Amino acid sequence: MEEETLRKIAIRQHLQGKPPISIYCEMGRSKKWFFKWLHRYQSGDAEWYQEGPKTPHTHPHQTSPDMRNLVSNIRIQLEENPYAQVGTAAIKREFKKLGVIPPSDRTINRILKREGLAKKNSLYARRSGMPLFHKASKSHLLLESGLLRQDVEAIELWLKSKLLPCAFSTRGRVVLSLTKGLSVSKTARYLGVSRNYVYRWASRYMTYGAKWYLDKSHRPHSSPFQTPKPFEDLIVLVSKNLHKLGLASGARSVSRELNNLHLENVPSISTIHCMLERYGLIQKNFLFKRADEISSEKTPLIRKDHRTHGGYSFKSEGTIRLALTETDKDALEGLFRSTMTPAGLAKRSHIILTLAEGRTPSETAVLANVSRRTVYKWAHRFIKSGIDGLNRARQHIIRKADNDSIKSAIFSILHSPPSVYGINRTSWKFDDLKKCLFAKGIFVSKGVISKVIRSAGFK
Repeated sequence: MEEETLRKIAIRQHLQGKPPISIYCEMGRSKKWFFKWLHRYQSGDAEWYQEGPKTPHTHPHQTSPDMRNLVSNIRIQLEENPYAQVGTAAIKREFKKLGVIPPSDRTINRILKREGLAKKNSLYARRSGMPLFHKASKSHLLLESGLLRQDVEAIELWLKSKLLPCAFSTRGRVVLSLTKGLSVSKTARYLGVSRNYVYRWASRYMTYGAKWYLDKSHRPHSSPFQTPKPFEDLIVLVSKNLHKLGLASGARSVSRELNNLHLENVPSISTIHCMLERYGLIQKNFLFKRADEISSEKTPLIRKDHRTHGGYSFKSEGTIRLALTETDKDALEGLFRSTMTPAGLAKRSHIILTLAEGRTPSETAVLANVSRRTVYKWAHRFIKSGIDGLNRARQHIIRKADNDSIKSAIFSILHSPPSVYGINRTSWKFDDLKKCLFAKGIFVSKGVISKVIRSAGFK
């Protein structure tokens, strides 16, 4: 019995004088159910027995129309640029630029879908919408012309080549299987690939012509987080100026100079290092020279064969030939056994003595509890400089306050009145000196200027 008919019967029995408890107990309903429909009947509504709408009267958490319009407008503006990103992440970035709190990703997707702005990926489109398939059968590809049959014959000859990469041969077999009448599912199961893989390469075969089997470039169309070109030119200029002054011109030094200029959004040290390496301003360490550079050097530390890893080469695993004189051997043993020798020097002496016994670099590294790279480093130092090379050489740091060219530039400015440089003042300030030096291409801090002035005897 329908629910509406049951409600009418219950009210009719109540009007005939039957007690409510007997009515709703016989019908298997609750007391609340009976009185609910009795109140509906007493309201005077002609359609009291029908179920009312369950839509809530208010939607306190519903997205406002202004927010929906803003999401749609941002998406339309982003789509005007053919290479711009138009997804939820790009839309949320635009919200942050406007200073507005964006809705969640799911809400943005729902708004775009409701407005008809969401686009499906062609790779996952329905098969009925793809032009590759016959109207009568959704699972078989259709050869439309004799030209394609000639292409298939060429693919068969192409697959017989033993030099063909495995990925290319799989793509060719996908096309051959489909043209022979196999379904997409059977082709995927036979070749051990997914159905999407079959759709992708079949579509490319029908669309891209002779080079359909090649991979597309994965390079993004735009790089929104790329360092701007003016900032890149400034990094190169700072590095070259530091090199001209005889100072350290690596990534850390350049980063320190840029921070001294109080610039915003200074790139990281690794980013600066990549830029300097791209412009050829980085000198590689001996341990990271390429194999062809190392093999061209004549050193007894290296054999003719090399083991290359990732484009770089460590020396071969053979024994390093070290010829120790009796004097050197006694001196190294004394350094190794003495309790007054620093731990680092004792370990380096142990490395040289172990290599002199004829052990390989790997065995030496295990015995001395160091890396193979450390073994090669100190063996090279010993061959080049003897026992004196085992001491850590202190880096001779040329400080800016001791640089003659910087000193002469500072005092040449100080000996001229500020009005010459367009400064309306009779005396110099550190900030003015720093700006004038920056205009000449010399990047120094106020601390360096103060040291130069004080070292000359001025206060």
